[in-house]
Amino acid sequence: MSLDSHITFHDSPAPAAGARAAAGNLIAARTICVQRISGEIDLQSVADFAVALDRLTGRRPECVLLDLLQVRFLSTSGLAVLGQFCDDAAGRHIPVAVACGRAVARPVEACRLDDAIDLHDSLAAAGRSLTSVEFR
Repeated sequence: MSLDSHITFHDSPAPAAGARAAAGNLIAARTICVQRISGEIDLQSVADFAVALDRLTGRRPECVLLDLLQVRFLSTSGLAVLGQFCDDAAGRHIPVAVACGRAVARPVEACRLDDAIDLHDSLAAAGRSLTSVEFR
């Protein structure tokens, strides 16, 4: 099965600490990089998943919202890649929130990685999580 990937950047929907006002207009304090993945993350597509996440890191985003809502299957190899990405991002002080359904949440929770991977059931909840994070 194939894996599809798409990156977009969005201004934070809510003003955060440090937001600046210019000529009466509010300028977002940060930009959210949204990486949308759909399909199945299995042995055949895990390399593509890793490349998509590496591409994100190379862009040095302020914060990342992984949209995995359309992922139908997450293998253990995909789980390892996701966990490593979240660990690496935390080490670089890049907040990451993951919007996902049960196909992703179930293996994350079963492996007790939900403390290390910030899971949400919607894009809105994941976005709110990122706008409440203080940057260092």
